[in-house]
Amino acid sequence: MAGFGINFAWTSSVFFHSLLFTSAGHSFTFSNFYLASMAVLIVSLALMGVCFPVARKSFQKPPALVCAGIMLLVGTYGAANASFDGLPGIACFWAGVLFTGFGSAFMLGLWGWFLGTKVKTPAANMCAAYLLATPLYFLLSLLPASITVAVVGLLPALSLWVYFSFGRNTDDLPSMAKRTDAEAAEALFPARCAAADGEGANSPAPEASPIPRISIAAVLAGVVLSLMNYTPSGDGPSNFTFALYFLLASAVPLVCFLLYFQAYKGRSSAADRLVMAYRIAVLVMVGSVLLSIAIMDRNLAFQEIALAGYICLKMVFWSLFAALSRTAKLSPITIFCFGEGCLTAGLFIGNQISSVLGLQFASATAALTLAILLATYMFALPERKMYAMMQEQEDDDEPRHQRFRARCEEIAAAYKLSRRETEVFTLFARGRSSSRIADDLYVSSGTVSTHLRNIYRKLDVHSRQELLDLIEGAGE
Repeated sequence: MAGFGINFAWTSSVFFHSLLFTSAGHSFTFSNFYLASMAVLIVSLALMGVCFPVARKSFQKPPALVCAGIMLLVGTYGAANASFDGLPGIACFWAGVLFTGFGSAFMLGLWGWFLGTKVKTPAANMCAAYLLATPLYFLLSLLPASITVAVVGLLPALSLWVYFSFGRNTDDLPSMAKRTDAEAAEALFPARCAAADGEGANSPAPEASPIPRISIAAVLAGVVLSLMNYTPSGDGPSNFTFALYFLLASAVPLVCFLLYFQAYKGRSSAADRLVMAYRIAVLVMVGSVLLSIAIMDRNLAFQEIALAGYICLKMVFWSLFAALSRTAKLSPITIFCFGEGCLTAGLFIGNQISSVLGLQFASATAALTLAILLATYMFALPERKMYAMMQEQEDDDEPRHQRFRARCEEIAAAYKLSRRETEVFTLFARGRSSSRIADDLYVSSGTVSTHLRNIYRKLDVHSRQELLDLIEGAGE
């Protein structure tokens, strides 16, 4: 995850608390740049999430990687010179907005896809990546402004070189090796794919996608992060002071989480460890908001606690995206691009709310932040929903899989299903899509739809859930 850590250091330098706009007089330019670049990033991530087959292929093409590195280099230098007067300043501003927006979407999709398909322990790797990024960001704040800009512009190329040299040809995880674009498209657009398969009114309803819930939670989390003053406005601590806060606030919780993940790797499930990290992140952020309300000031203590909560929550969401890449049928690119796009949209919304409320309504802002944070934890993304999203596939537990298949065969014999209907019934009950079943059995999607209609009629069920309830009842 060194490549992702380097990329996060670049993102922090350009967007988080910019090291490129070193003069206080540039604050207005940076505020406009930040909002415009976020808008481009949101649109770019949405397009990548929908057009994931094209994005995935581009990640394997050296020319595409070179173009991305050049784009981010130009965008970084354009952003650093956006305060020039006249036409040169305008040209640099829009070059920075467009190239950093498009380029950062490419990088987020690239590293999200890598984390979701090739990394066995995403949470621990995310901790390691951020532990690399934060001291690198701090060291950049110590350099003279001109050298900082030059080094920051080269970071994306270094990140892409790490990916090209060490990660591009890494084997996919076993659970991802047989994931097809057709299956991911069916999960993303179930109604459209069902119509294309010719499935009739008696066909089972498509499974609920995790995208709506995770999108709502990500937007709300982004709003919370923005209201807690993570987005810069040109005021506040200097680059060095902020970088020092960032380093100190990140190192302690990340080291603790990394040790926890490693110590309990064999004694608890991945879901248990991630939910614990989520719980701690929320508690830290609640404590930060309550502290700001109590002392009526956002001082050093607030900065430290708030930054620790930010980095922990960011790690939790990306680890959750990686878990969804394994348990959902969606493409990892779709999950990461939509998830990160919603986080960015939340930052954008929170920025607008902060600009409207202003410093004179600091107490109201803190109360609103606390209310949204608690609503996210209790309703949008409660712990039980995280457990449900992270449940492992039946294939990962062979004895359990064998018992499940035995129950399916018992039901098939009781309801006099044919041999082929039994095969379709078993695969469908395990969560396979129509197109995946067709591929596995070497038949057409229309044939699979016909078998499913016959199965539903013989078993007298009307949805996949009723079918699963029947199987569970048979096993009791």
